[in-house]
Amino acid sequence: MKEYIALFAAAAMLCGLCSCEDKPDVSEPDGDVTIAAVTEAETEPPYVELTEADFTPVKVAYSDAAGDAPVSLKTLDLSGIGFGTEMSPCKAPEVRGRRRTPEYYDEEMQRKYEEALQKLIDSPCEGFCEGVYFHAGKVFFKVNYDDLCGQHYMELFCYDPESEKCEKVLNTERTGRFNDVTFLDGDLYFAMVYDNFNDTYDTAVYRYKIASGECSELFTREGLARGDADSFRFFAAGGELIFLEGKDRYSDSPTYKVYSVDINSGGLTELLSTERCISWIKESENGFLIRFERQDGECSLLEYDRASGEFRETDTEPPLEYCTCEGIPAEVTGGDFSTPITVKTQYYTVETELTDGSIYVWEDCFSVVTTDRDRRSCMYTYDIASRECLKMTFNKFDISFVEKAGDGVLIGTREGMNDPIRVYYVLPKLGIQYLITEGDMLESSCDGDITYVLSFDTESSDSKTRADMVGYFTSERMTPDKLFIIGK
Repeated sequence: MKEYIALFAAAAMLCGLCSCEDKPDVSEPDGDVTIAAVTEAETEPPYVELTEADFTPVKVAYSDAAGDAPVSLKTLDLSGIGFGTEMSPCKAPEVRGRRRTPEYYDEEMQRKYEEALQKLIDSPCEGFCEGVYFHAGKVFFKVNYDDLCGQHYMELFCYDPESEKCEKVLNTERTGRFNDVTFLDGDLYFAMVYDNFNDTYDTAVYRYKIASGECSELFTREGLARGDADSFRFFAAGGELIFLEGKDRYSDSPTYKVYSVDINSGGLTELLSTERCISWIKESENGFLIRFERQDGECSLLEYDRASGEFRETDTEPPLEYCTCEGIPAEVTGGDFSTPITVKTQYYTVETELTDGSIYVWEDCFSVVTTDRDRRSCMYTYDIASRECLKMTFNKFDISFVEKAGDGVLIGTREGMNDPIRVYYVLPKLGIQYLITEGDMLESSCDGDITYVLSFDTESSDSKTRADMVGYFTSERMTPDKLFIIGK
């Protein structure tokens, strides 16, 4: 590892010696004398434009550091959180006959399977976590109570790290599954799909006000085919909720409609109807962008101008949501495995030779996490002041996730598929890493200046036989264990 040594120079002060006879007469001045304070004007670093050739490559061997990481870290024990037990409606006698039972050639295996299935049908399900979201200082758990089909009884729980309370978001007697979840201006929006058990489905869209805990229904759709019910998607763009609905999406001529949602009344204003399948909708400078799925090997972009209410073709990609410098999105181009990555912030523009990777930006440097020619996970850090490109290689480790946190990054790595994920806080310019935690299953996310890492306890199904694998099969059932809050 290259060592950095700070040099401090001591300044010598030269004083003239005077004899007593030559010493001038010094007297106090009359009246008050105010000496104006001399302040040094704050200056921003000069804007620079650089290329790969301006940086000296330096290999950095990472080292483990003892003690606490130099970042604010709060740890909460969530192992006591329980979601209770519920009986899914698909276990009711009048509807469970719709389920097809597999047949085995081995009579003993068939008997064991049917016994295990009957036990499952007769027993309520203990809620297990299938997803987690972080927003507005809260943690949301998507909990499943349907261990028969996996799609007829889900609930959303909100955990408050301040009060350490975990409460149900939606209180209704009707049970269904989640279709889509998004956040806008501190509120949560989600859609539930309800099975009528007659080959039709209803969908209801809800708004949950995180600050007050109030949940209300915005609008519904009834009597839908399953494909249409599953097509509901939401996007937050420019302070506006955009709703995407697909009609007959599996037919030869499907229709996709884009609506603007009035978040107070639930009213919908249709903005676009198209037969082209939409990949995503994201905020742009003038309104929002719609990206259509590939046609003839090409993706197309359509921008909606909110001022004029019109759409126009464009080729301008939106900025990366996670790549910001002091809250301002950096402009990143390239990175498509063929075009070099260029990073532009309010302080610098740097054209690299790297053609892919995830970018994390600071005022005085930026890092690109990628793989090198030997297919090893590594991180390149471009130090603007020293003009050095520091390469930190993680050897045989696979990177599970990377999140920016303060002056460093949180990196989750594992050596093999059966090994635990180890989470480190890494200072890119020094090559120093601090172990935060490790676990078999981890989730991470950034919410403004706060980074969350949640570890789970998992119940593995490796020891089960085929006859034991009845109902809704998941390889692991997650139970929240510890929550790590990194940042301010």
